Amino acid sequence: MDIDNVKEELARHGGIIVHCSRPGRNGEFGEPKPLYPDDLKQTIRDLAIGGVRPVSCSVVWPKHQDTFGDVGIVVCPRTLSDIVEMHTGDAGYSEELGGLGNPPSLKGLADTFAHSEGHNEWVLTAADTLGLFVISEHSIEVARKIDLPDGLTEDERALYGEPIMACSISLEEIAADFPSLPIFGFVAGELVKLVLARTTT
Repeated sequence: MDIDNVKEELARHGGIIVHCSRPGRNGEFGEPKPLYPDDLKQTIRDLAIGGVRPVSCSVVWPKHQDTFGDVGIVVCPRTLSDIVEMHTGDAGYSEELGGLGNPPSLKGLADTFAHSEGHNEWVLTAADTLGLFVISEHSIEVARKIDLPDGLTEDERALYGEPIMACSISLEEIAADFPSLPIFGFVAGELVKLVLARTTT
C-alpha cells in the first residue's frame, strides 16, 4: 500500500480528509488549545512543516459527513508515513497516550468507507492544505471567547470559567479569515467550491 492507494480510494468515494475547528472545549487534553481561526492557522503551519505534532482528522464523503466541528481545512498527506493511524470511529487520540487506531493498511482504508461510525479518526503528522470545508453553507458555528457581563465579582467570574460559546459565522467571515483558500462543501451529493454572495457598494 502507498499514498496513491489512499488518494485513489478517496477519489472513488468522493471523499476528502478534513481537520475541523472544535465547537468548544469538550474532549480536550492538556493545555487549552487555540480557538477559531487561530487553531486552524496553527494546524496549517504544523502540517506544512511536518512532524510537529499529530493532528486528528476525519474522512468525509457525500453520505458520511460527521466531523469534530462545522468548519475545517481540507488536507492531503504527501506520503503514507504522514498517516499515523486509521480508525472507523472516535479513536480517542491524544499526543500522550496515542489512540485506538491502527497503522494505515488496505483493510483500514476499506473499513473507513464500509464501517465508519461518527467522526472516523485518521491521525496525520504532515499534509498540504487544499482549502476550507464547511458542513453547511447556511448554519456554521465556531467556538469563540465571549465577554462576561460587567460588574461581576472575582468569585462570580471564577464560576463562569473560560467564557467560551459556539457562535454563528458566515462564509464571508471565513473567507476573510483565510483569503488565500477556497471554501468547499457537499451540495447535492458532490463536493463543490462554494460561491460567496457578492456585495454591492
